[in-house]
Amino acid sequence: MDWRRNQNSRLRRLFLEGFLAPDIAELRISFDADTYAGTVHDFMEKKDSDLVGIREDGLVTGYVRREELQAGNCRDCLRNFRPEDGVLPETANLVDVVSSLATNGQCFVMILGQVAGIIAPRDLEKPPMCLFLLGMITLGEMWMTSIFRHRYGIGSWERLISPHRLVKAEELQQELARRGRQEDPIDCLLIGDKG
Repeated sequence: MDWRRNQNSRLRRLFLEGFLAPDIAELRISFDADTYAGTVHDFMEKKDSDLVGIREDGLVTGYVRREELQAGNCRDCLRNFRPEDGVLPETANLVDVVSSLATNGQCFVMILGQVAGIIAPRDLEKPPMCLFLLGMITLGEMWMTSIFRHRYGIGSWERLISPHRLVKAEELQQELARRGRQEDPIDCLLIGDKG
């Protein structure tokens, strides 16, 4: 049992620490604060961008939203970065990213002490996020299997599964055995069966 717990712990650490905010972040385009707002608005329209970074004295200190750009320059509608805007360190994992997106609609990623990237909801469709979600589902299934084994043990769970699903699990177990893999019947159940 210690081996399984150790394995689960390693896999959990892999998925929570292996996929980080920079893996799905986009580099943020930025403009000088004194750039004419109309020019920036037109650029954002062409690129279908909702916000861009604004530089003051060479450093990106904030951002502007496309719908807020009016006449004048970008400094007039500058929003300085604040922690409540969803500013995350480059070490933030994807759970932190999803939480920030749910609260703020976007999150900014600090790289080398400066906001250098942004994550929008559409970035959740990128391959690293898909791998992360698949890993979380797999970990959840492993957790369910562990509970299932502990609670029901050998031979006492079959009555809980529909006869059709039990036949399918047995067929899978036989096919795996034919291929040289001896699997526990519990491991041949689908996640829905374990639920």
